[in-house]
Amino acid sequence: MDSLSPYRAKVAAVVVLYNPDDVVCDNIRSYLDQVGVVYAVDNSDNEVSHIESLKAEEGIRYLPNGRNLGIAKALNIGAERAIEDGYDYLLTMDQDSSASVGMVDTLLRCIEPGEASQVAIVSPFHLTDIDSAPVGEPSREEVLTAWTSGNLLNLKIYQIAGPFRDDFFIDFVDHEYCLRLQVKRYRVFRSNQAVLKHCIGTDLKKNKFLHLTLISSNHSHVRRYYITRNRFRVRKQYGKQFPQFVKEDRKRFIAELINILFFEHDKFRKYRMICKGYYDYLIGKAGCVTD
Repeated sequence: MDSLSPYRAKVAAVVVLYNPDDVVCDNIRSYLDQVGVVYAVDNSDNEVSHIESLKAEEGIRYLPNGRNLGIAKALNIGAERAIEDGYDYLLTMDQDSSASVGMVDTLLRCIEPGEASQVAIVSPFHLTDIDSAPVGEPSREEVLTAWTSGNLLNLKIYQIAGPFRDDFFIDFVDHEYCLRLQVKRYRVFRSNQAVLKHCIGTDLKKNKFLHLTLISSNHSHVRRYYITRNRFRVRKQYGKQFPQFVKEDRKRFIAELINILFFEHDKFRKYRMICKGYYDYLIGKAGCVTD
């Protein structure tokens, strides 16, 4: 385990579980001693054997939902509990992510004196299967959006900006929240010295297409629905204020369509769910969907 963090009294963590395997327990242990408590919010449909070992871990509070309520709802449950218990910050973690030694301390040190009331989120550098650790990068840089996993969330600002969007269920929850913070003039930083090992999708790969290098995540057809529906909702709401975000996301969307066509399996169902996601965006449907 990591050495005890001097900031444990200030920071809680929430990890969102969904049918976790035994690796998830090791991931949680990578930051358990860096925070005061870990709220394990379980969206699993059925309890699995690995949960019993989690319940026995000191410093973990297991909060079962009994069904999948989505990542946004689970994050809000963790945030509300952390506020009730008197914590200042919340580390938001995916079950497939693990923290490097001292990551939480490094994230906190990224907030310079006098900035605590303006900095809403500090994100770590996400080390994936196709990335390498940052070399020669600035110790921190201001960013427009950040992925949820590994984020250090300022709970005072959370109470002002409001909760994560439950109606998004999953995907683009993080982008929407970061853009909402920017509208309210709060700041989001990435610390390039705090490293998080993060698994994205089921099989992250780099692919060559003409003169381009494309990255395929191999997300499931169901995830493709949420990604499509919610990305267009975010574009509609924030497009005028953040045209660069829309421009970059349009490029990502085209790259995803190419990846699915040439490099991924289950093409028909993925394209069908992309179409369904766009249609549901047009008619204003939100929340959970069944395939």
